Amino acid sequence: MSSFVPLPDRAVIRLAGAETRTFLQGLITANMAHLSESRALYSALLSAQGKMLADFFLCAQGEDVLLDTDAPRAADLMKLLK
Repeated sequence: MSSFVPLPDRAVIRLAGAETRTFLQGLITANMAHLSESRALYSALLSAQGKMLADFFLCAQGEDVLLDTDAPRAADLMKLLK
């Protein structure tokens, strides 16, 4: 059972769908095989040159993956993921 407390300086992006974990595995620094409902992961999205574009925590909620990130950077992260 997961519990969440809203923090004003953080934002949560929900990624849903059967291919979510496969999609993320090819984009981020964390190994999605280690993500479970009882284990969160810290990860980053890097440019092709290795520059950090965004960092976030990953939480599993069923098949969905929640990305917890800095609120001011959430919109940019969503654009990068699209």
